[in-house]
Amino acid sequence: MARGPRGAAALACLVARGRRRLPALRHNERGQLVLPLAPAAGFAFLAVATTYGWSPGARLVVAGAAGLALLGLALVGSRDATAGSPLACAVVMVSAGLLAYPLASPLAGLVSAAARAQEAGNAPFAPFAAAGAAALLGAIATVRLSRDGARAAVLAGHGLIVVAVLLGLAVGVGTAPLPLTALLVPLGAGVGVALAASFRDANVGGALFGLSLCFPAVLTGQMLVLSLQAARLELPPPVNEAQQLSGLTGGYRVWLVAAGVTAVLLAAAARWAGNARETAGTARGTAGAAREAAEVRRTPADLRAAVADPGGR
Repeated sequence: MARGPRGAAALACLVARGRRRLPALRHNERGQLVLPLAPAAGFAFLAVATTYGWSPGARLVVAGAAGLALLGLALVGSRDATAGSPLACAVVMVSAGLLAYPLASPLAGLVSAAARAQEAGNAPFAPFAAAGAAALLGAIATVRLSRDGARAAVLAGHGLIVVAVLLGLAVGVGTAPLPLTALLVPLGAGVGVALAASFRDANVGGALFGLSLCFPAVLTGQMLVLSLQAARLELPPPVNEAQQLSGLTGGYRVWLVAAGVTAVLLAAAARWAGNARETAGTARGTAGAAREAAEVRRTPADLRAAVADPGGR
């Protein structure tokens, strides 16, 4: 009984400490953060509009173009002083949106359908809860990492996502809790580690910019996996529930392969963006040091000239 009041008091203290006002963004900073809203709204509109009468191939083309556009925005924004971050938070946000929910959600639907077909009741809840716990623990594990450790953790998180994909391809989709846990726990841990590590030294603008790209990435990933499943259902059309489940599972396996390749590419993009920003910062620092050194070298001459000609004639 004593833990309840203590927990409430601790939470109240944390809330009270967190009420400090953040510095107001300048006009140009607000404008830069609003820029992704137009393409994000366009992606959301296309994600809804393409569900009516569009072929799976056309939806795949739109989803692929949207994914490339989101990655381009993330890479360009990562070099910006306002929207960028040292560890490519925007790129990792695109990874999380594109791979986390679009991998877990169709799997939950397939498991539920398989459970109904086998009259095994509802889909097991424990593997999905374990994935959420793994994401939280993975995020906590990055708290005390150094800058170099966080940079390695971003790559390690993407590596865990690839491991989850490989395990999903190896064990298949079923209703047994152990194969589901083998896929979902590395997925959750990878997303948690990569996201938390990418926030290291990120400012408010960089985090908000990444968040504005995350939700369109979720829609893009869903469009990809649903289009792949729809394409498998058309060749050939299923005649019973078992064939329908087999077609959906086949489309999901194709998506697993595509997701694994995408995770590798996004890990490389995050590493490149972080290195490019660090190189640009080093170049700016070198240029600033050179200007300061030039000022120091000019100072004695200026003093002698001032002494020789006090009136400035």
